[in-house]
Amino acid sequence: MIMFLIWKYARAIKEIESNQRYLNTIIHSYNDGLIVLAEDHHIVTLNEAAKRIFELEGFTDAEPQLSDIIAKVVPDSRAYFSQALYGFNTKNLNYELVREKEKVIVQVRSTRILVNDEHLQVAIFRDITEQHIDKIKVSKGAELFSAVKTLQDKFLTSEDFQHSFKEVLKILLKIGESNHGIIVEVDPESPNNYRTLAQTRLVANGFVSSSFVESVITEVIETKKGSRSLQVAGLTSSNSKLIINSLSMPLFLSNQLVGVVCLFDESTYYEDDLLSWIDPVLSSLSAMVNFVRQKKLNDLISEEMVRAKDQAEKANEAKTNFLAMMSHEIRTPMNGIVGMSNLLKETKLSQQQSYFVDTLVHSSNALLNIINDVLDLTKIEAGKMQLIEQETELADTVHDALAVFHSKTVEKSIRLHCLIDPELPKWLMLDQVRYTQIILNLVGNAVKFTKRGSVMVRLHKVPAATGPVLRLMVIDSGIGIPKEKQARFLKTSPKLIHPIHVLIKERGLVSLFALN
Repeated sequence: MIMFLIWKYARAIKEIESNQRYLNTIIHSYNDGLIVLAEDHHIVTLNEAAKRIFELEGFTDAEPQLSDIIAKVVPDSRAYFSQALYGFNTKNLNYELVREKEKVIVQVRSTRILVNDEHLQVAIFRDITEQHIDKIKVSKGAELFSAVKTLQDKFLTSEDFQHSFKEVLKILLKIGESNHGIIVEVDPESPNNYRTLAQTRLVANGFVSSSFVESVITEVIETKKGSRSLQVAGLTSSNSKLIINSLSMPLFLSNQLVGVVCLFDESTYYEDDLLSWIDPVLSSLSAMVNFVRQKKLNDLISEEMVRAKDQAEKANEAKTNFLAMMSHEIRTPMNGIVGMSNLLKETKLSQQQSYFVDTLVHSSNALLNIINDVLDLTKIEAGKMQLIEQETELADTVHDALAVFHSKTVEKSIRLHCLIDPELPKWLMLDQVRYTQIILNLVGNAVKFTKRGSVMVRLHKVPAATGPVLRLMVIDSGIGIPKEKQARFLKTSPKLIHPIHVLIKERGLVSLFALN
């Protein structure tokens, strides 16, 4: 019986040891760090993951002290970390450990258990460094995206482009963890083929050698490629050597180089992970630089257009002055011709001679009116054209105007007819000189382009919503004007027709013209 009890006890001890070995195997193979603390604060169990996290590989399970673990936490967080080990601090669960080369963030979870009437504190540590870094990146990316978007919106509505580029440079310096930087626009007309848009104070003051900065920018412009130079020796304005790291990046828009960005720092290593955060900002910056380039080009074009407009106005004014001067110069001998023609008409002449003199008088008057037309053109261009309306005998006005073309129609063997509606009143209120000009222009054009046949001048009254309308029609058998060119022809003379049309219409009578 005694032997059976001894065997059973030994078997129980063996099972306990087996279970303990099994539990230890699980604990030490656990990926998260695990520490079991007794009530007197000594470490009961410390698994391999915890040793690795807190760099305690040189200790055995019983050797490390709680103070050794707490010492691995950055000084500012050690008090909160100690509370978290015993479950007293549930707010701040993430802690940074002291490392020389890398940053390690651990998360602490602690619970209290009862084993064989003994209270133990079990603390689990999880390395969340990667998750923490990713979270920071996402937060940083969202912050930068918001800052760039806000800056772009302000950029489009603000005229202070220099301030906007300074703000972009601040964002790039923040992302690139740099102290110095410069943004330039590629400008072939500038001395160095670029123009500075924004730069930090120490770059502007020559703390980073200006020749060194120029060489870095020039290399990017020539090669159209960015570069990273580690430990590049530059000379400051005081001729002392400065060891810095440089990062130069080209700004492209539609495969065209529009600018260059350079960052400089004494300690930052510009690695690929850092560059991935800068690329989105560079895209926005390229668009901003191109916008400034286009605006400068548009301003230059606008200035050229204003200058060309001023020159055209001066040329037009010179032309107007010349026409006015020449018209006055020609009017003097024409007045002599008209006067002598009238005197000749009063002498004793044969019937044929009288007819010739009458034609001479009408033609000279018509030529004088053409000279007056040139002066009227200057008035029309200045917007000062006025109509002098007076009671006019319609039939005599038309007859006197058509008499000018008698010899020309006889010479070309074409017939010139005039048909005036008998229902029209004998006297009308209109500008006789302008109306005569209209008849001379229309009939003269018809006679000029009619080789055979006839030219018909017809005046008649037509009803309209605003009252009776006088219609003047000149119908000829000439070549005419193609339909596709009629609209273009009428568009060339709105300033000449419109004033007459409107001012006569105010008196209740309108002259309409039809061309066939």
